[in-house]
Amino acid sequence: MGQKVFTMLDTLTLILPIFGLIALGYCVGALSILPEGASEVLSDFVFKIAMPFFLFHTLATADFSIVKPWSLWTVYFSAVIVTWVCGQWVIGTLFKRNARAAVIGGISSGYGNPVMIGMPFVLSAYGDDGAVPALLMIAVHLPLMMLVSAIMMERAALKDGETDLVRKPTDTILRVLKSVLANPIIVGLLVGGIWAVLHLPMPQLVGGMIERLGVTGVPLALFTIGLVLKGYGISRNLPQALALIPLKLVLMPTLVFVFAYYLSDLPLLWVKVIVLIAAAPTGVNAYLMASHFRTGHALSSNTMTLTTGMAAISMGIWFNLVEML
Repeated sequence: MGQKVFTMLDTLTLILPIFGLIALGYCVGALSILPEGASEVLSDFVFKIAMPFFLFHTLATADFSIVKPWSLWTVYFSAVIVTWVCGQWVIGTLFKRNARAAVIGGISSGYGNPVMIGMPFVLSAYGDDGAVPALLMIAVHLPLMMLVSAIMMERAALKDGETDLVRKPTDTILRVLKSVLANPIIVGLLVGGIWAVLHLPMPQLVGGMIERLGVTGVPLALFTIGLVLKGYGISRNLPQALALIPLKLVLMPTLVFVFAYYLSDLPLLWVKVIVLIAAAPTGVNAYLMASHFRTGHALSSNTMTLTTGMAAISMGIWFNLVEML
């Protein structure tokens, strides 16, 4: 393919609507414009209603005639493993934190935000053509990463002597599976996937309503991310978070690019999409794991907040790089 060079204006046109909404939410939270508890209400609407309907409609109406999911998943999760190990080593060995905090370092390095930031970015860049690989990634990302994170954290808790936090392996798997199946986003993906596999028609009236409801999900999700990030803020252990930022925003997408472009037979568009998904900042689940296992709160919240802010620049750079292919 010929090389295509995007101007600064082109990149800003792509970046600003996404990260501008995140910044707006952060500013609204900082200025206390909305009443207390508004972020929780907005989060519930986004994660339980708007985004599940958005993902359902996008998946149910997507074209899966050319699908290579195993190559896609192999490329992405190979990069996750390497990045996770590096993040865990940095926090556990270099900063000499306990085993649980080290795992939080790994999660913060490899656990991205493909739904709320990666997907909107891909759709803005490539439209519906980019939806298929993005949806295939999202479909397995959340359940697999939740399961692995829970198992790794409970092993670390056992190593740290926190036996009250440890469950039997079967109990852990059942708990995660129950949580996954109760997750509205997973439900939206499952129903949308079944709809697509069965080639069911989308009634115009129902489809129009769902599409309009889903359309509100993306901008509101971005705004809510900013609002929530203000609540997490930036606190102590800043050097540890700063050490993880290049792993999440540089190493992770670099590995995905190398694996996808040089070592796989993925279509070029899919390579671009998966690199941008990998370049998304750290997701909130790192903080949720830290809260449950009582360590690494500041580490995870700092990494999440800082990578989200810096991703406004780094994702623009990655977009221009993949467009040069």
